[in-house]
Amino acid sequence: MIKNSPLLLLFLLLVSCEKHSFDIINLNNDEIQVLGHGGMGIHSLLPMNCVASVENCLGAGTAGTELDVQMTKDGVLVAFHDEDLAENTNAVGRIHDLNWSEIEGTVYSDLLLFSAHELVRIEDLLTEVDDLRDYVLSFDCKLYTDAENSNDYYEDFSNAISDLQEQYQLNLYIESQSPEFLALMKQKNPLAKLFYYPETFEEALELVLDLDLFGISISTEDINAAQVDLAHENGIWVALWNVHTRERNIEAIEKNPDIIQGDKLNHLLSLLD
Repeated sequence: MIKNSPLLLLFLLLVSCEKHSFDIINLNNDEIQVLGHGGMGIHSLLPMNCVASVENCLGAGTAGTELDVQMTKDGVLVAFHDEDLAENTNAVGRIHDLNWSEIEGTVYSDLLLFSAHELVRIEDLLTEVDDLRDYVLSFDCKLYTDAENSNDYYEDFSNAISDLQEQYQLNLYIESQSPEFLALMKQKNPLAKLFYYPETFEEALELVLDLDLFGISISTEDINAAQVDLAHENGIWVALWNVHTRERNIEAIEKNPDIIQGDKLNHLLSLLD
């Protein structure tokens, strides 16, 4: 009979194994906020940070998305992860060394071919993706610049983000590995939700408390549940990334972070449903 089928029993076993119950306690009203990692994440066939990836991410039911943000030589904010365009597009060079007019129309590579997905300005994402301004955005600021130019560059970058936030009234998190940049952003906007992106949790805790920042953005490999609790005891939000498998989805949830920037979004959302 069907009810005794080994295949059916195996299916029911697999389904039952996917059921989890989580007792979430955090600073976000005991709910984990799910953001896409550059849209749909590293496993998607869509390039990270492109329009289609962001649209699919929001369509999946996330609270918003993380975006990698760089700035061109002429002050245009662009969504792109790598230091050199040659790593993932049909263009060559570092974004901060080029004007937007020199890279406009650049397309992402797709294996050995080039795709139809273009490099996009942050402002174009805000106008082309329906209701994006109503979602949570987390800008991972990629500050690839020469040390001797860093002060001027940080000043221009922080001004560009501040202007964008003021113009569009964004619900925005700002992430950076640079304490100097975060201190500058804090000076410009004391209420900005600033996240330090550290090498270690211990380093992050000390710096975030010293600069009075909003949170820590950290690989799930570099923090445990007790450290998340310690951050929360100090009023510090925790955003986890590098959450790119089903197993890591479960492990990350069990640490009780406030935010997960996910790569396996549908599975992550189903666990939290």
